[in-house]
Amino acid sequence: NNLLCFGDEYKLTVNGLSQSSYSISFNNGPFGLDTIFSAIPIMSGTLNVRILDSSALACPAISRTITYTVTEPINDTITKTNSVTLCSNQNYIYKVIQGYDSISYFQNNNLVLTSTNNEFEFTNLETGDSLYALASNGFCQQKLSTVLVTIIPNPSVGFTFERGYKTYTFTPNQTGADAYLWKFGDGDTSILESPVHSYTEMNKEVEVTLSVSNGNLCFANDTQTISLPDITSVGILKLIGLKVYPNPFIQHIDISNSRQTPFKYELHSTLGQKILEGNSNESETRLNTVNLASGMYLLKIISGNDVIVVNLIKR
Repeated sequence: NNLLCFGDEYKLTVNGLSQSSYSISFNNGPFGLDTIFSAIPIMSGTLNVRILDSSALACPAISRTITYTVTEPINDTITKTNSVTLCSNQNYIYKVIQGYDSISYFQNNNLVLTSTNNEFEFTNLETGDSLYALASNGFCQQKLSTVLVTIIPNPSVGFTFERGYKTYTFTPNQTGADAYLWKFGDGDTSILESPVHSYTEMNKEVEVTLSVSNGNLCFANDTQTISLPDITSVGILKLIGLKVYPNPFIQHIDISNSRQTPFKYELHSTLGQKILEGNSNESETRLNTVNLASGMYLLKIISGNDVIVVNLIKR
């Protein structure tokens, strides 16, 4: 067979000389007794064979010229690397030069797909996976580069937060990572590990996203929806389970405490004079205001770290 695939061995055997005295030369080389010629040609060419009758050295040698054709090599220069490092859940696209009849893609010596497409995306990869392709042109087939896979785990992601009035302190679950990116849902960002962020607008929901990256640029995201509370006096009272009524008032001020949270109260005039004060954790607390003059008053309620001032009117 004088049609060869690139990389195939070409072998020629001269037969019928077992009872003869002879010597053979291949490609104008020295004469000898070897009847077999083999080589791996890298391009098409010719092979010259000369056979000499050793018993009649005066006679010219019998010469034959044989032409052989070597197909063009399959070039896999697109797939150059022999190893690849990927993040968890990351895929790998294996590419070869276009123009071949078919390409078979293998993962760990198992055929995954035979296609005319010059690229294939391997999924569900694990450390130690071996990826390669067989490219075919006509009857010729060549194994392309083998790619060994290493998987780097993605960093741990997730976070908690604490609120103090309009200010939030965010803490990631994984500390000591190479890079952090916080998006607070109001257009502001931070690259600090545990940032402190103050919101200017409250009484709404925002989506806070944390991206954590390790040294090889693998990253993971976590997004949480945070409800920013109403921080008006009424809104904060509602958060801690308190309600002040009626307003305007006449003979008394009532403080409803649905959670029976301990709190301290102080009633002040607009001049800063303290008129009433006390502590309570009762579900209902009544302040007697019969003897108060009509006008504006300030009721300060202290519960834990929250200090709320409510403007009240006496009729």
